[in-house]
Amino acid sequence: MEIICFHLLYGKCKSEEEAIEFCKHNNIEVVNLTKHQYDVYGLTHWTDNNINVCVFTVNDYEEAKTLYDAGVKAIFTDVLK
Repeated sequence: MEIICFHLLYGKCKSEEEAIEFCKHNNIEVVNLTKHQYDVYGLTHWTDNNINVCVFTVNDYEEAKTLYDAGVKAIFTDVLK
């Protein structure tokens, strides 16, 4: 059985670079970003470092589709409309 570590970045790191280094150091393969964090950080630096990105909370279908098409691996929602 393979175990994949997820991590929430609730303000634990002061920068995207610090967060990526934290993930790499702790073998974290997936991060959960708020929609705001995604807007600030984007996706490129994460995927360049083999870290998958999930985004929460997205309740708009078109926005969810745009994120998924951009490469976000999962989207958390209350109700997708």
